[in-house]
Amino acid sequence: MEARSKANLELLKAREPCYDESVLSLKCLEAGDKESCEKEINNYKKCKQFWYDVYNFRKLHGIKPFLPEPNDRISIKESFLESRNFKLVCDEILREDLKRKTQ
Repeated sequence: MEARSKANLELLKAREPCYDESVLSLKCLEAGDKESCEKEINNYKKCKQFWYDVYNFRKLHGIKPFLPEPNDRISIKESFLESRNFKLVCDEILREDLKRKTQ
């Protein structure tokens, strides 16, 4: 049974790029009130907005899957955290997609 729930958790994390942020905000809300969890809630909202924007950008440019695979998300997220510039992240997504198509 343990292996099954671990597999389900991994599947959930693969589908939901903001899983960790979601868990943190829910744990905070369970332990306290909404005001004390503002940081966690805002972090979750920013995460959702970021991946929503990535999804829409990839969809607009015909890059599938629209939501990147978990291993690709790491480099996308790191690139954004380093530059804080979504346009640069989009340029990198296009370069990676072009590289994959030419291989």
